[in-house]
Amino acid sequence: EFNVKPVNATYNVDEAGNTYVVESLNGIELDIDSVKESYLNENWSSKTFYGNGGYPEITTESIENGLFETVLGEMTTSFSEKEESRTNNVKLAAQSINGCIILPGFRFSFNNTVGERTEERGYQDALIYVSDGVEPGLGGGICQVSSTLYIASLKAGLKQDLRYCHMYTVSYVDLGLDATVSWGNLDYVFTNSTS
Repeated sequence: EFNVKPVNATYNVDEAGNTYVVESLNGIELDIDSVKESYLNENWSSKTFYGNGGYPEITTESIENGLFETVLGEMTTSFSEKEESRTNNVKLAAQSINGCIILPGFRFSFNNTVGERTEERGYQDALIYVSDGVEPGLGGGICQVSSTLYIASLKAGLKQDLRYCHMYTVSYVDLGLDATVSWGNLDYVFTNSTS
């Protein structure tokens, strides 16, 4: 009950197929002889005992420091924070993919990772493209996140599995370099094809 073995940091895969780091835990081992000695030789009703620390061979820090030492591809796009609903949606989608680890051979699905864009999850109405132009729609703006990710993954040389472009041009990336997404309809998917 009091003796805890150290636990190495590991990787795990969630329901969406995304990889994350499971943190390491330090161990502790009570010095049983000092507990016995105190119990036999002292008068006390409560006492704090200290143990020897056991450290994992693979710590969370060692995994995190060893990861991502080389940037494979990157992309930056800009948007106006004056459009508050759109800004909210962009930030929510970006937070959903931030920190995702795609191991070699694993696929990344934007829709599976970001999830359904709903009011309950904080998404708001912002302008989206529809067949006859532009209108407010829940989650408007997140295609900027998928498009930015698309270009970064292209620059990284990763295998592109599924990508759709908008029916109209967008202002945040060059012509033909967008990746539109729509829950239950259009997804952006790539594979970590590196070793």
